[in-house]
Amino acid sequence: MRFPQRFQLEKYTESITTTGRQSKAWTVQEEYRGQLDYLAGRRGEQAAKFVDTSTHMLFCPATVPIHDGDRVTIGGQRYKVNHVDNPMHRNRFLQVELEVFKHGV
Repeated sequence: MRFPQRFQLEKYTESITTTGRQSKAWTVQEEYRGQLDYLAGRRGEQAAKFVDTSTHMLFCPATVPIHDGDRVTIGGQRYKVNHVDNPMHRNRFLQVELEVFKHGV
């Protein structure tokens, strides 16, 4: 499977500085390759209180250390990682559900 697009993976980190203050930040881990696709519809069941707000799907190699709650930046647009799936646990590629960040977030 070819992955023509580049994306940056960001993870939230918390640490203590040398002065004892707590530091919280999103840090870029590395640049990876993948394929971004737009999701045509929004899924959800309001009565069951489950609402999926994913707007895009990212396909990438199974070796990418991406997890729920991470962020990715593709072509200057930032996305929140909603869910990571390894189809049939075959370790061939990952399907990553993304939600586009609104301006100012």
